[in-house]
Amino acid sequence: MTESGLDAVGSILNLTLGLLTLYLVRKNQSVRWNEKIAGLAFAWMFIGKSIVNMSTYLIDSNSSGDIDFENVVATSTVQFLQGMVMYSDEIFTTTIFILCLFYPIPLLRTERQIKIGLTLVFSFLIYRAIVFTAFGPNILFIPGAIYFLPGLVWGANYMRFRQLEVTQNIQDAKHIADVSLICLILLMGGIWLYWPGMLFQANYFYTIDIWGGALSSDIYDYSWQAFYAASVGLGICILFMEIYCATKRRSSPIGIVFLSYFIIGFAGYFILSKTATTGSSFDQLQVTWDMFTFSVHYDIMRPVIAMFILLNYGLVKAENPSDFRIAKTGTIVLVVVSTSVLLELVQYVMPFSEIISAAILGIIIAVGVGWEEKVFNNLITEFRPLNDILDEVHFATPEVQLDESFSKKFNLTFLTYIGISLLLAFVIGVTDGLVGG
Repeated sequence: MTESGLDAVGSILNLTLGLLTLYLVRKNQSVRWNEKIAGLAFAWMFIGKSIVNMSTYLIDSNSSGDIDFENVVATSTVQFLQGMVMYSDEIFTTTIFILCLFYPIPLLRTERQIKIGLTLVFSFLIYRAIVFTAFGPNILFIPGAIYFLPGLVWGANYMRFRQLEVTQNIQDAKHIADVSLICLILLMGGIWLYWPGMLFQANYFYTIDIWGGALSSDIYDYSWQAFYAASVGLGICILFMEIYCATKRRSSPIGIVFLSYFIIGFAGYFILSKTATTGSSFDQLQVTWDMFTFSVHYDIMRPVIAMFILLNYGLVKAENPSDFRIAKTGTIVLVVVSTSVLLELVQYVMPFSEIISAAILGIIIAVGVGWEEKVFNNLITEFRPLNDILDEVHFATPEVQLDESFSKKFNLTFLTYIGISLLLAFVIGVTDGLVGG
C-alpha cells in the first residue's frame, strides 16, 4: 500500500464515521449542551478530513509519482483538488477551535457568549478561505494558527487537573486531564513524532515546506515551523509532567500513549536525520518510516482517537437497541479497516502473498469476536460524565438551553461552506489561481 492508498482508505473511513456520528449525536437527548456541540464538531471533523484525504489521493492519481505540490500544480484539475485540500482542511481547523472552546471545559458559558464565539470562529473560517482564494498560501492566512489557541486551552486544562490529582489527591481530576491530553495527541501527535528534529536542529524539521518554494514564501513556511516548535515545546512540558506523575505512581494509560509518540519520535531521529541519496535504499527507508508513523497518525490514528473520545466519554450514547447497533457497527468498521490497513503496510515492507494476508486478517477477526463486543460495551457504558467531575472540582458546567434548531443551523453552516468551497476551488482551477498567484 502506498501513501496515496492510505489517503483513500482514510477518506472512506472518515466519511463513514462522520455520517454515523452525525446520526447518533442528532438522536442523543441526554447529553449536556457542550457535549452536543463537541459531538457535532467531531462529526464534521471526520467529514472534512474525508474530503481532504480523497482530494489528496486524486492529486496523486493525476500526477506522476508521489505528491509534490511544487511540481504537480499544472493542470486545472490538480489546482481544483489542491483548492479543495486547503478549503476542506479548514473544516478541521474550525472544529478544533470549537472543541477547545467547549470541551472538556466550556469556556463560553452563556447563550450570548456561545453565539459570539461561534460567529467569530466561523468568521475566521471565511476570512482564511478569502485569503487563500485571493493570494494563495500567504502569511495573511496565519498558517499554523490551529495549534495556538487549542494548545493553550487544552495544555492549561491538562496541567491544572494533573496538578489537582497529584497535589490534592482528587482522583477523578485525572479524567479531565486525560481527555485534554488525548485531544492534544489528536491535534499534535504527528508533530511530536518530529520533536528530536527541533531540539537537535535536524534538517527534516527545519526545512518544512508545506506547499513548495514556488507557491509559498519563506515567511509562510517559517510561520508553520514556529507553531510546530511551540507544539513541541508544549509536548516537552507535558513529558516532564508525566515523568513527575510517574514518580508519584500516578501514571495513566493516556500518558503512556503520549510517551509512545515521543519514543517513536526519538527512534525516528536516527533515520530521518541522515542524508540519503534520492532513490537509494536508505531514502526508501525514510519514506517507509514516515508512512508508518506520520501518515498512519493522520489517516488512521486520528479517527481512532476521535472515536475513542466519542464513546468513552459519553458524547455518543446508544439510548436504544437501534442506536447501539449503529454505534457498534461504526466501531467494528473502524477496527477492521484499521487492522487491514496495518496489515497492508506490513505487507508493503515484508511482501507475502495476499492469501496469507487474508488468512491473518481472518484469524484476527475470528479471535476478536466477543472480545470486541466486550471492549465496546465497556467503552459505551462504563464511563462517568465529565460534567459530574467538573461539578466536584468547582468547574461546574452552567445550564444553557440551546435553540431547538441549533444542530440544523450548525450542520447547514458546514454544508454551505463545502458548497462554496467547491465553487472557489473551481474558480482556482479555471483561472490558474495557484500558478498565477
